[in-house]
Amino acid sequence: MGESSRAVEPVSIANDGAVLGPPMGESSRVVEPVSIANDGRNPRKPETPARPPRRPISPDGFVVINKPAGWTSHDVVAKCRWLAGTRKVGHGGTLDPMATGVLVVAVGKATKLLTYVSGSDKSYTATIRLGIGTITDDAEGEVTEAPGFVLGPPEPDPPGHPAGAVSTLGHPAGSVSPARHPAGAVSTLGHPTGADSSPRHPAGSGGASQDLYPALTAAIAQLTGNILQVPSAVSAIKVDGKRSYARVRAGQDVELAPRPVTVSAFDVLGIRPTQAQVECPEPQHGVGILQTVELGEFGRLSQDAQRPTVETPVVDIDVSVTVSSGTYVRALARDLGALLGTAGHLTALCRTRVGDVSLDQARNLDDLIQWAEQNLQTPLETMPMADAARRYLPVRIITEDEARALGFGQWITPTGTPGPHAAITDDDRLAALVEDTRRQGKPHAKPVLVF
Repeated sequence: MGESSRAVEPVSIANDGAVLGPPMGESSRVVEPVSIANDGRNPRKPETPARPPRRPISPDGFVVINKPAGWTSHDVVAKCRWLAGTRKVGHGGTLDPMATGVLVVAVGKATKLLTYVSGSDKSYTATIRLGIGTITDDAEGEVTEAPGFVLGPPEPDPPGHPAGAVSTLGHPAGSVSPARHPAGAVSTLGHPTGADSSPRHPAGSGGASQDLYPALTAAIAQLTGNILQVPSAVSAIKVDGKRSYARVRAGQDVELAPRPVTVSAFDVLGIRPTQAQVECPEPQHGVGILQTVELGEFGRLSQDAQRPTVETPVVDIDVSVTVSSGTYVRALARDLGALLGTAGHLTALCRTRVGDVSLDQARNLDDLIQWAEQNLQTPLETMPMADAARRYLPVRIITEDEARALGFGQWITPTGTPGPHAAITDDDRLAALVEDTRRQGKPHAKPVLVF
């Protein structure tokens, strides 16, 4: 026996010759018997959920989805991968989980067109709540301040204003607005009844004797056109390689640089005064409940079984906006509140248009899922590639010879206008995307993408 040898444990042999294994000792272990079901399954192993049946691959093209609330854009893409029978699926612009509306989903080769979808103008309808601010600038974030906001009394009917119509303050024209707040509560534009009514709002935002509409019009004017917007801190923008929302959730203070955006339309659809229940955080380190949230002097404390809340007067403003790519509508809500001397956030958001695709062309996701489950072998219908390209790019009609040349990477005669064009054949087939350039001093159209 040398250093390379090892001891071999004795093995017991039964009278019938069966090997019984090593005697019980420190190196031995007891193996519990495993019962096996009659069908051969191990009852201890959790069952793996059955995968949904594979569906046939859909044609290349777009599927316009009306995104339901509560779904992330990635959730919709994941479901569309099953619906379309392929993993080559993407979307043309993220919608927050609380938002609804148009989400352009591309299948197959159509994903190459998503750059032009995401870069197009978009339209939204939204509800902005004045009087409460949140960390995310929308209803999904924690409340950071609740100064509240109330309207002043209605002004006399302007000339030509029909009797009984709704005025700019939301009061019936010609009616008398009764006192709704007790002594010490707030009346006009956030001023306590009987208190000094000197203006507390920024210049041009209105005072105690002014109604909301002139101040609102002036504030909206500052947020319309080509502006510099500071994005919401809870966003996917990267700061030193890390998402901004991740830094905020880690407790870091994030200051994002303003970026140029265009708000081409910002219209008020309705104004509604209401009350909101603001939940107070738990007291921490001896800090009182009401000290942990910045509350207006007119917030009324109420106690429930869970946690105390404050009833705060607010104003909901329904708006429609049309904005350029990269604009944060919730940042518009935040900035509108700031311009009116209070806080603001979004309580509802619906995307009604992306480029030339509108909400009335969108398909309900639940209906698509139900249809697919009942028609497992039928491919999902998509918007053809040529139609999809027409909605976001100017069109250049080409011959079959030109289509063949583009397929080989060759250049063709110029389009005569700058920017990318969709090169579509006479039989309505998207062959390529082309863009004018010059070679040897002569203009040509070169292929940018070939399909």
